[in-house]
Amino acid sequence: MGESLRAADHGHDPSAFDDNNLWEPQDFSAVNNSDDYSLDPPQDFAAASNSDYNSLHPLLSPSGLVSCGRPLSREFFFHDQKDNGMKYLAARAQFGFPDIDPDLLDPQEVKMLLQTAELATSLPLQDRQRLARFTNTVVEVVKKQTLEHVEVKAKRKRRRKWILSPIISEKQMRRQMKDGSLDSMMETVPRPEVLNIGVHAVSLPSDCLQDLAGHGFPLEYVPSAAEARELPKFPVAGVKSSDMCRKLFDVDVQDPSVTIVADYNVWIFLWSDDFEPNSSLTKSNRGGVWVKTMTIGPPDTHRHLMAYTYPIAMGPKNSNHEEAEELLSADFKRLASPEGVVVYSKVRGGFVRIRGKVIVKLMDQPERRGFNSLSGGSSDFHRRFGYSFPWQDFGAVLRPCDSCREVLFDLETPCV
Repeated sequence: MGESLRAADHGHDPSAFDDNNLWEPQDFSAVNNSDDYSLDPPQDFAAASNSDYNSLHPLLSPSGLVSCGRPLSREFFFHDQKDNGMKYLAARAQFGFPDIDPDLLDPQEVKMLLQTAELATSLPLQDRQRLARFTNTVVEVVKKQTLEHVEVKAKRKRRRKWILSPIISEKQMRRQMKDGSLDSMMETVPRPEVLNIGVHAVSLPSDCLQDLAGHGFPLEYVPSAAEARELPKFPVAGVKSSDMCRKLFDVDVQDPSVTIVADYNVWIFLWSDDFEPNSSLTKSNRGGVWVKTMTIGPPDTHRHLMAYTYPIAMGPKNSNHEEAEELLSADFKRLASPEGVVVYSKVRGGFVRIRGKVIVKLMDQPERRGFNSLSGGSSDFHRRFGYSFPWQDFGAVLRPCDSCREVLFDLETPCV
């Protein structure tokens, strides 16, 4: 009764097994099934601990392992004394009870389950879920191909010309998946091109935009000039509806000399900084790394998805980044032009013109000074945005007199 309940908990009913499944009631009378896992030595073990103790005295039950604290560990060592430990682990994981005749378990099936356990225990949660889905796909493919083979062998069906087989060797894994061939998945999967510019690696922002749109990720489009006039300015519901973003794309002001050809507008977020690799001490002091990333405006439903962020430049920490910045700046200008760039959008089902503009650049103070070619010194040099000037040395000259101060703060009199 107990075994039936435990098997039912794991989705298995022993009474449902027939002779074809090689299941039949087994006699486990020789095995001590006692659930008493107390640390007190049993009587037979105490008797064996006398002066006539034999070092080859057999382990009669799990409770004989008095020095083992975990009851489940006692069970394993008890079954493993006859080299059935791995079969015990597989049976317990699959069916929920340990006392299965090990001769009824196929060694290849046991090996399969143990290899799965080896992978599962070394993977994080998301990878374990992918492993389960992958295993299910392989099982379904093998089942289908086996049935097809039976049909072909019986001449009831013609053999398919191209059959994709599961990868079963390291050589196949390297050739089909990694860098063992120019036709491998890693070589042919679409991704932005990496350009070597001096000591920097650079990917063009327009190429990253094409990669994102080509994979079918939705973008947060900024309203056009015609759409913006029909939308209320408040409340601000996101970046695309902010006043700063509307001004950036000139959607509130129509310049007759500029004709916007692009179909859609997207905002772009830049971030750059340097860092020390975690393994820099073990890699001969290679030094710090400078990296610049670009985030293409995601919609609210995809705001925390890393797919919208691309590394667009990387190089040594203390090197001159002008060579990389010049190439990126030229491509950003092309993106921000009234014509934008033509990209293929999987969501739109064809080619579209997209115009992208940088709305935010996030940097710390040393990074910001280097990017804007500002001199060193304290924050006194940069009290006014866009200016680098020794304000503290010219305070007496620049400070307005009382009359000028009244004019500056007079909000009723218009400035002429």
